[in-house]
Amino acid sequence: MFSILHIVNPYSSADADAVFAQQVTLESMRVAQNAAANEVQITLGAVTIEGDEIEIPDFMCHLGVIRSAHEIASANLPYMQDILNVAKDSDRYDVVMYSNMDIAIQPTLYTEVLSYYKRGYDAVCINRRRIVNRYKSVTELSEMYLDKGLPHPGLDMFVMSKAVLNKINVGKVVIGRPYIDMALLYAIVAASERFTLLARKQLTFHLGMELVKVWGPKSDEEHNYKEARKVVSGAFQYLKIENFPAAECSVVKRHFTWLMTPYYHYPSMLRLDWTQRKSVRRAAKDYSSDWNPGLEKIVRLILPPDEF
Repeated sequence: MFSILHIVNPYSSADADAVFAQQVTLESMRVAQNAAANEVQITLGAVTIEGDEIEIPDFMCHLGVIRSAHEIASANLPYMQDILNVAKDSDRYDVVMYSNMDIAIQPTLYTEVLSYYKRGYDAVCINRRRIVNRYKSVTELSEMYLDKGLPHPGLDMFVMSKAVLNKINVGKVVIGRPYIDMALLYAIVAASERFTLLARKQLTFHLGMELVKVWGPKSDEEHNYKEARKVVSGAFQYLKIENFPAAECSVVKRHFTWLMTPYYHYPSMLRLDWTQRKSVRRAAKDYSSDWNPGLEKIVRLILPPDEF
């Protein structure tokens, strides 16, 4: 049977919103695991930080304890690579998924991952949907599923085959700070044979409608940007323009997308687009999506169309 390891990093927090978001995320993973049980063998894995005594639910496997990043003094945040290394050392599986703890999933997510794997994709990233944070209990999860919400340009869900995972190294990038999505995107695209971004489907959601949020001090952001740039530079020679979202769009559309979306390093995209200008680009099928005027219109414009 097709197997998935979905790995997350639960953590203790004094913030009630963060605690609730994690409860919703974990319960949504349990529901999705049960929903896909006849088609997919799913292991829900937790990795925690040294000294954090957070309780792991019975339906999850506690895969390991990792250290916090010594370059970050503002919070106990782990290196992304340490989490990936735990996944590398785990038992046999076809696909590994990593997602942030504030990202809940729809019941159909795991079967959707299976469908893309069957189509020949060895890596997928997923943009989240944003829904209004008006809920008070995980018992309202069924209502959250029905809330279509609005799209968000950030990457929060990363799916890759074991072969792709084994090639990835994102250095000292830490989770919970900006530019982790840049590092993971370029590392995954460089390591994969056939990558796609699901930018518009209703597969995951986040409680809260914010588009931009301050994550820690500027020094943390600077650290992650420096490390992410190292990943982009090291991956560049292995990148294929056809694997990048929006590469099949018109010149104006694709460069607008790459310029306006934070997880792309635009100088690298400009160079890659030029050096591989004769490459065959994959066709994509667009579909309509509801959006509001103003800033929401810009979000709609920069999201590339999905292939399926």
